[in-house]
Amino acid sequence: MKLKHYVHNLIILVVLSLGLGSAQASTVYEETRTVFGSTASTTTISLASAGTYEAILADSASPEAFAFLLLGLTREDGSSLGALFGDGSFTFTLPSPGKVLAHLSAITGAGGTGEYGIKISAIPLPPALLLFTSALFGLVIVGSRERTSGAACA
Repeated sequence: MKLKHYVHNLIILVVLSLGLGSAQASTVYEETRTVFGSTASTTTISLASAGTYEAILADSASPEAFAFLLLGLTREDGSSLGALFGDGSFTFTLPSPGKVLAHLSAITGAGGTGEYGIKISAIPLPPALLLFTSALFGLVIVGSRERTSGAACA
């Protein structure tokens, strides 16, 4: 009977973990700009909490693709958080809330016009991880108590 009880609880735990594990990343900064010829700019972005973030740089290739596109993120103290050449993304960890400097350099092909987008999103800690670890911890404690109380009764 005890084994059936544990299996039942484990199935409930897995179902709840899968259901709660669908946390979405929230956008904390988003910008789209049109560039004529070339540009170099620095933007200050305030991030209100420590955590893991994803930075995305996208070349819309409209009306034409960039010949050179660079995004670098640094903290105010100058320490690098990451860099990216061209389209793509990278993740970075911010140990404490604060300001991040986004350095962007872009050169359009043949000196024409181009459009790019920058997006920074917070990556949440999956709630399922918290639920799973607390449930696992509870099962270990219950199991150890049953072993000690079973030994005392024998």
